[in-house]
Formats: sequence, structure tokens, C-alpha cells
Amino acid sequence: MLRKFSVLFFICLLFSCSDIALRTYIERMTGFENIIYVSIDSGNDLNRGVKTEPLKTIQAGIDKAYGYIADGLAETVEVYVAVGLYEVNYREGHNIVVKEGVSLYGGYSSDFITRDTVNNSTVIIDLSDSGGIAGDTNQAVTVPSGVTENTILDGFVIKGGSGDLSTALYIVSSSPTVTNNFIYAGSAGGIAAAVSSVDAARPLIGRNEIYGGSSTVINIGIFISRDSLPVIQENIITGGTSGSSNNGVLVQEGSNVTITDNNIDGGVGTKTFAVVCGTDSRMTVEGNYIFGGSAESEACAVKNQGFYNEIKNNVIDGGRTVDGAATGIISDTENGTKIYNNIIFGGKASGSGDSFGIICNSGAAAVYNNTIAGGESDWSAAISLQNESTPIIENNILFSVAVSGGYCIYESTSNNGNAQSIHNNDFHDIEGNTIFYHTFGEADIDTLGDIDLLGYAGGNWDADPLLIDPDGTDNDFSTMNDNDWHLKADSPAEVRQGGLDGSLSGWGFETDFDGLTRTNLAAGPDNDPANDNAGGWSMGACEKDN
Repeated sequence: MLRKFSVLFFICLLFSCSDIALRTYIERMTGFENIIYVSIDSGNDLNRGVKTEPLKTIQAGIDKAYGYIADGLAETVEVYVAVGLYEVNYREGHNIVVKEGVSLYGGYSSDFITRDTVNNSTVIIDLSDSGGIAGDTNQAVTVPSGVTENTILDGFVIKGGSGDLSTALYIVSSSPTVTNNFIYAGSAGGIAAAVSSVDAARPLIGRNEIYGGSSTVINIGIFISRDSLPVIQENIITGGTSGSSNNGVLVQEGSNVTITDNNIDGGVGTKTFAVVCGTDSRMTVEGNYIFGGSAESEACAVKNQGFYNEIKNNVIDGGRTVDGAATGIISDTENGTKIYNNIIFGGKASGSGDSFGIICNSGAAAVYNNTIAGGESDWSAAISLQNESTPIIENNILFSVAVSGGYCIYESTSNNGNAQSIHNNDFHDIEGNTIFYHTFGEADIDTLGDIDLLGYAGGNWDADPLLIDPDGTDNDFSTMNDNDWHLKADSPAEVRQGGLDGSLSGWGFETDFDGLTRTNLAAGPDNDPANDNAGGWSMGACEKDN
């Protein structure tokens, strides 16, 4: 073999072969198969990078793989990384920088025979302990401009460093596929984020476990900024611990994000927010379980200040507070937000805190077909109208589980506006201490007739909607996992005569919380002839079980 190699090598030199042709020949002779192997325990960066001679560092594997792509040996190369601890230090100039076409896969055994991302933990950790500013955060792994969705990062444990500002995974102006990783922010003195997506980045972030770290100021699971357009799906995301403000997902500065089928927790801290959308950004939030977190003074599952957002088909729990407000959704926008088909519980507020299913604050949100409960506290409301808000509230089931007193809809003293519409809702006094409506003028209204006299209300109902098991097998409203807010087959919560049924313009959806097509009833509740022209559909998030 050596003789054959030497002869052909001499011939190649004799006829002035290019460096690329020579490298192509050498690599094919030494077993290159579009895979580079890396092992911190048995590797050496002077090795060839084959299974029997792995490289030692991940960056050496990336650089070697990219060299093959640059030389035309392959369009893409995979780097297999064995179990072990791979230390980097961004402040000292050697973190991991991903390159286009080079996909990284962790979780391999030391002999590369098996892959198990749980038992063969491949850990990347940034040892930076100082520095970090906006635009130059400490970073364990960087995905720079030009990287596309064909470049995959899969099966790693990635841990951010400390310093003033740190990020575990920093994605800038690129669109990688990030899947099946455990990504943890560090413990920065200022702000720590597990994942940052900035400058028009468009990553797919799926099936990861993401934790926002333990910074003393702000912890963030996923930070999205500067016109980014990521897709976030099927992840477990937690906002972090002990910060003054923890955020599961934070969206700002012109970004537009799709958030689907995740489990999102605001974390533990002074203030906790599971999902926050800034004033100039957009988001679609669908099919998630969202918990506001465990806070000292304020917990909120979704804080929406963006425009033309859709919040649909989620289970939303406002969280828990020691002595402050817990809220399912705060809608604070003038621009076209639609909230529909959600199951919303305001949370549990201890001490002097209140709990709200939805706060409509200075905005014109459309609230359609949700099942909404003001949370467990001394005082709570399913929907609170504040600061000149003018929402549309139609086809919802509204109740409160307040300890001493609650409201279905409460207009605060700061609300100088009126709802545009309050039609076809089921006002339910589930605990025997719930008032239907409280006006800006400080009057309590507890009859449907008086609500209709408001001038923008009608077709509402006050029956028990017959939820299957509203407080679950443990008889506790505040533990949402075992609660069943679907409707029994004999539920009376059907849209009344004159109600909208989704076939009219302006609704834009025809399915329920479970994705089932909503039905159009031929007759009204109890087949009352007076209601033969009823619009159909069940009230609330779910069509009743027929």
C-alpha cells in the first residue's frame, strides 16, 4: 500500500497536480467518507479525523470539514463528537464557530459505535468569567452569517459562561437547524440568555431543553431581536432562576416569531414572564402549555405589546406569586391581536395579590371563543379592562375561582373606554361568589338584562357550561395538568340567536382548541323555536362532545 501510494504521489508531482487534486487523492486514500470524528479523550488535532484517529477539539473538526467543502470534496460534512467535556473561552478568543455545510452531532460513545445523547453527554462550556457587552456577548457556540438550514446542531449540552453579558448559543444573520440539545445560560452579573437569535436570523429551534440561567438581573431562555424570524417548536423552555426579571421567550426590535407546541415556564424570580412580545414585533403563539412562573411580585404567562399577533389553542396558566399579581395574558396593543381557542387560568396569587385571566390594557384585542377563569386569590377576574381598552369579547366562557370574590368582566377605574362588543358569552358563577360585570362607574351588574343595557352587549348566557372536570382529580383549580375544561355532551354553552358562527367575515378560524371543525347548529339551545336561527358553535375553547 505504501509503495502504491508513493508511486502515485510521485506521478502527481511530476505532472504538476494542483493542491486540491492532491488533497482529494490523499483523503480518499485515507478513508474520508464525509464524516469527521472528534474525541476529547482519545483525539489529537494532528490526526486525520477518521474514526480510528479522531481529532481532539470540535473547532478543529469544523475547520477540517469545511476545508473539504471548500475544496469541492463534498457539499456537506458531518462531525461526530464523542462523550466528554469540551471547554472553550470566548474572552480568550477560542469559542466554537459553526460553518456552512458542517453539521455537528453529539452524544457518541468514545468508540463512536453507539449514539445516546442522554448517557453520552457531549458538553460544551464557556469558561469566560468577565466582560460581555451588547453586540459582543460571551458565547460558547456562535452561528455566524451565511449558515443555512442545511447546517445542523444536534445532541449537545451547551452551557454559557458568566461575565456581564453571556449567551450559550449565539445565532446571527443565519438559519441553522438546532435540535435535541440541552442549552443552558450561564450566571452573568447582568444578563444571561441560553439562545440569542439576532440580525434577521431565521433558525429552526426544535425539541431542545432550554434554561435561562441564574443571572442576578435578567435571565432569558430564548432572546429574539433585530428583525429575526425564528421558528420555535416542541421545546421545553424555562426563564431561569433568581433574576429580577426572568423571561422564557423575549421578542423585540422588529422580529416575527412562530412559537408552537412548546412547554414554556417563566422561571423563578422577582418578576417572571413566560412569553414577552415587544411593541414593534409580531408573534404567532399556538398549541403551547405556558406557565407564568413563580414570582415574588409579578407573574405573567404572555405579555403582548406587539401588533397583529395571534394567540390560539394554548393552555395558559398565569403562574404563582408570593405577594403580587398573576395574569394569564396581558394584551397591551392597539394593533389587531386575536386571542382565541385558549384555555386560560389566571394563576394563583398569595398575599395581597390579584389574579386575572386576561388584562386588556390600552388595546383593542379580539377575544373569541376562549374558556377563561380568573385565578385563585382573594380577588380575581376572568377579564379586566384597563386604560381605555376597547376589546371585542365574544363567544367565551367566563368565570372566577376567587377565594372571597371575583368577576367575569371587571372595568377598572382607569378604563375610560368601552368594549366594542360583549356578545354570546357564558357568564358563570362557579364558586357562588362571582359578579358578572363591574362597570367603570363602580357599579356591580349581576343580571344578563342589565349587561345588555350597556349598549354593546347581547346574546349572553348565565348557565353552568358543564365542564367535564374543571378542578381535576385533585380538586384543585391551580394544578392545570389534570383539569379537563372540555364540555360535556349536554352543555348548554351554545352561541345564542344572533351570534357569530365563524362563517361571517372577520373571524378567520373554523376549528376549536383541539383542531376539530366547529359545528353549525340547526337550532338554538334546547331546540327552542325562538332560537332556530342561532349561529351555532359552542361557547368557549372547545366544541361540546356530541
